Amino acid sequence: MIGRLVGRLIRKQPPALLIDVEGVGYELEAPMTAFYSLPDLEQEVIVHTHLVIRDDAHLLFGFTDALQIRLQGVELPAIGEIPVQLIQAIPYVLTVVLLAGFVGKAIAPNAIGQPYIKER
Repeated sequence: MIGRLVGRLIRKQPPALLIDVEGVGYELEAPMTAFYSLPDLEQEVIVHTHLVIRDDAHLLFGFTDALQIRLQGVELPAIGEIPVQLIQAIPYVLTVVLLAGFVGKAIAPNAIGQPYIKER
């Protein structure tokens, strides 16, 4: 299992990263939230990873946040294992919940349904 990579950041084109670790290039899939905290190209980077082995592919997911990697493979009593897609969507879901819940209710304008007449 590959748990962490330390190396030089060669390429970052969402959703993929390429990290050179002692001459071996590792291509990773990473969520958009990880790209905001990455250094410039050719700089050293530390990425926590999660390896998924399937019949048709070996996928290496990279995370710059240790919390996201800890959520990988966690089993909940009623649900089971948390899907990777749900973990990647958490920042976006939280944004929508915060905007919908704390910003307030939208109020329609008073002139809705009335035609606009330009004054001269």
